[in-house]
Amino acid sequence: MSEPSSNRSASVAARGSAALAFTLLLAAGCSEDPTQRALEDAERRMSAMAVPGVLATETAESEFSQVKQSIGGVSGDGSQAQQAAASLISSAADRGLARPAAEEASRIERELTIQLADAEAALAAWINAMASADAAEGFDPTPVLADIARRRADREQEAAEARATKADLDGQIASLRSEAQADFDRASELRAQAAELRFTASTASAREGLPLVEQARTIGREADALELTARELTTQADLLEPQSNEAQVTLDKLAAQLAALDATRASVETRMRRLDAEAAEARADAAEAAAAFDRLIGDGDGVMGRRSGELADAIDDASSKLSAAVRAARGASGADRSSIAGDVSTSSQVLGQLLASNALGWQDTAALLRRAAETMGGLPNASMYRSLADAADEAAASAATAASQAYGDAIQQLGNIRARDAAAERIEALIERLEAARAKLSDEQLQDGEGS
Repeated sequence: MSEPSSNRSASVAARGSAALAFTLLLAAGCSEDPTQRALEDAERRMSAMAVPGVLATETAESEFSQVKQSIGGVSGDGSQAQQAAASLISSAADRGLARPAAEEASRIERELTIQLADAEAALAAWINAMASADAAEGFDPTPVLADIARRRADREQEAAEARATKADLDGQIASLRSEAQADFDRASELRAQAAELRFTASTASAREGLPLVEQARTIGREADALELTARELTTQADLLEPQSNEAQVTLDKLAAQLAALDATRASVETRMRRLDAEAAEARADAAEAAAAFDRLIGDGDGVMGRRSGELADAIDDASSKLSAAVRAARGASGADRSSIAGDVSTSSQVLGQLLASNALGWQDTAALLRRAAETMGGLPNASMYRSLADAADEAAASAATAASQAYGDAIQQLGNIRARDAAAERIEALIERLEAARAKLSDEQLQDGEGS
């Protein structure tokens, strides 16, 4: 059975910064210092949340908040290493706190994709009904069906490409996490060996115990190296997670579009079997479709209302917390530059994906509204649809600009990560994908408000 998405999100959010902060905790040393104990307790709690399936979303959110509260005083009292560790832990906690709102935004986005597809089907039904009323049996469905077939073939090709991309990303993520777990397991075994040697040394004479202590130190250093490698692998996997999520959103959107096309085709085929229907019945169908389109696309519970209301609220909530995560990571002045860059890039990628999805959703909404306003004969509320389309275009441009900035920040930070060999290749591939995503926003003319 696959892991629930809420648990999976909580565990992903707890990795990365907390793992990197652990290195800084080691550098800060172990003592009875209350600040150090608070940091170590926070790191343990974050590590516990990194285990898949442990916490439900509500519990994880409470845990992240408590972690932030527990380290809130470190900035004024701790050493530079402690302050850096606190900043990275706080960044991971902020990203974890952003996850429920981001998931809520993704859920609403998927619902709105389906709702917009239903509205498109309603518009198609209105067009078909009016054509039937005007032309009765003179209606020729051939061009419509050909257009549907062409559009469906295009969407199927896009879906195949998205599935391949997601499968590749998921394979890389699974491989990286598997390698990291193997290193963690081996490091744990080595630490157990070192502990046993130290215990034996404590019961032996000074001459006999000294070699055992030296051997334990050597084994401990080997375990440190393995854990560092494991944390680097985990960070690399975390950097790929937003891309996998974006591929899944694309697949969901394409599935809804295919369903809408199938519904439109079914509507046309039904119309073909009803060419002998009277014009009055067709006009009644058209009126019902127009009312359905108004209900699905307008304010209140319509697409425009939900995008401007509940979706905007969820995105603002997630954006605020992701921005806080970026600020916290940038504040880790005592941390390694690559650690800070990886953390900032992860948060910026999540933010960019969230805003890009919103921009594309607004663009699709504007395109449908403009199509409704410009349809031959015009729907009853055509002038209102033009105004709504203009508003949707402006919202798309604003979201696209913000998404491009977030992607640009992620790309810049990825360039600051020091990596070699396969790790460097993976980072380069990620940069290329982000640059492509950023270019797509520009190619589709979202940022100048032109829409389609």
